[in-house]
Amino acid sequence: MAPSLSTVVLVALSFITPSVIAVPCQGDRIIGPDVRVITSDNYPNNYEDYTYCRYFITGPPNTQLTLTFTGTFQVEQIGSTCDQDRVSIYDTSIRATNNSLSTSRACRSTASPAFGPFCGNTLPPRAQTVRRNRAVVEFCSDYGIAGTGWRI
Repeated sequence: MAPSLSTVVLVALSFITPSVIAVPCQGDRIIGPDVRVITSDNYPNNYEDYTYCRYFITGPPNTQLTLTFTGTFQVEQIGSTCDQDRVSIYDTSIRATNNSLSTSRACRSTASPAFGPFCGNTLPPRAQTVRRNRAVVEFCSDYGIAGTGWRI
């Protein structure tokens, strides 16, 4: 019996899938109040291409989160904008931001970040404080140039 078209498609997909699965972060990660440091995947080694990741951070109740980039910061920048790879911080106490983040995939939100986007080889200049105990850090990378990433 000759293989059907669906069998051929399944075989073709099996060759495509491994490269997609290898990307370390494709979605949301929940970071609780006991975590003190978050980094891009592989930090301080180069991050992977096509990373689309959101870190939902929750601090202790009745506090404000202050996020400070430390260590090495190296996120692709071409020209004066962060169109390729970028790190952004969102303040989820702003209702429109929270709604946009909850209804969109990572790196596809229409919300404006409270801080950033950040890219390049220089640490962002100061601590970033959000209004309450919750924030979202979003990291997006394209294909090609990768850096060591970031650490907060």
